[in-house]
Amino acid sequence: MLSDNGILGEIKKGSLKIKPFDKAALRPSGYTFHLGPHFLVPKAGFKINPLTDDPSKFYSPLTASEKRPLVLEPGDFVLGETLEEIALSPKIGAFVDGASTIARLGISIHQAAMMLDPGHGWPNFRRVTLEIKNDGTNSIVLTPGMKFCKAAFFLLSPPASFSADERSKYKGQKNVGA
Repeated sequence: MLSDNGILGEIKKGSLKIKPFDKAALRPSGYTFHLGPHFLVPKAGFKINPLTDDPSKFYSPLTASEKRPLVLEPGDFVLGETLEEIALSPKIGAFVDGASTIARLGISIHQAAMMLDPGHGWPNFRRVTLEIKNDGTNSIVLTPGMKFCKAAFFLLSPPASFSADERSKYKGQKNVGA
């Protein structure tokens, strides 16, 4: 796992890219990401076959703002995104997890997909799609720009032989996607 100094070193080398980058968002062993404004809200009442159906047909887009935040009711699930975009070279991977303050309210930011494979967004940038669920008992206001999750970065030895985005169905996806 990379320390704050290790993260800065990889950014200097160009093998880890974060934009916008804010040195104040560095943590001793990670980086704090903020919630982006774009969400996909699931449509109810469908029988979905993940092997044959296009998942994007079962979501409605929603854009939140500081004046019009998203209110996530208990049990609600949405897809969201980070405000920041990242690019991981084939030698760097990451684990993304919720910020403690958010988690203590009952909000999870991933259902099972916490790992970003080496090459995520490489060589171009890509936001991180978040699988946001309110497992708490209260309505939670989600405001774009709020501190929302953190990433811990790690080095692969040796580097991967290919970039995740070379074989990913999400290649080229810039905003939140199903």
